[in-house]
Amino acid sequence: MRVAPQQGAPPIPSGLDARETHYKRPLMITVITRFPLPVGVPAAQIRAGYEHVAPAFRNIPGLIRKQFLLSPDGRTGGGVYLWSDEAAARAFMEGKVAPMIREKFKVEPQIEYFESPVIVEG
Repeated sequence: MRVAPQQGAPPIPSGLDARETHYKRPLMITVITRFPLPVGVPAAQIRAGYEHVAPAFRNIPGLIRKQFLLSPDGRTGGGVYLWSDEAAARAFMEGKVAPMIREKFKVEPQIEYFESPVIVEG
């Protein structure tokens, strides 16, 4: 397993492992959003809806990655977002994502913001 340098971070000096240094990295933000899904909607329909809206999350300033979530019982949807900028994350989540969820599902989404000091890629 390797610890990935965060986007925009200077490279780790040769021979050093990121876990062995106190190398400064830009702060990354993870946002987790959850909301109840309508009862009786098949998981396949939710997945298709996610695929339909996925392109709208391309080229968002500061957004590095978005993962769509669907609970095993199909009752909860959501997303995990990795951001390089907290202000951009908050503006997008509160200005675009939350209103979209409210309009489409008629529910109030739960949105949590976390600092991501270390990111590990498989």
